[in-house]
Amino acid sequence: MTMNMTDENDDYFRGYTQGHIQGYNEGYIQAKDIYFPDWISVKDQLPLYKECILVLYNEYTVEAIYRGEYEENLHVFRIELIMEDIKCKIGERITHWMRLPEIPDKI
Repeated sequence: MTMNMTDENDDYFRGYTQGHIQGYNEGYIQAKDIYFPDWISVKDQLPLYKECILVLYNEYTVEAIYRGEYEENLHVFRIELIMEDIKCKIGERITHWMRLPEIPDKI
């Protein structure tokens, strides 16, 4: 006895599978945004004043604190590794930044 899959069964299976894949993809995107935030270009958005962040500084990833605009088009980042304020134009030596993850409630 051979079993032929009818169009109705085929449509059900296709919809069932696509629903699971779509749900998986949506969950993955949400988790990625929470646990693996994207780098933000300083040309698109600057961090908040005194926000502790990661920056791409001369192609290195370092912790920094955004200190604000020093003068027109000149922004200040405090690079924690060298304990020094860096003044630079948007996108010059610091091109991207990323928020640090939140500290867990229980350590």
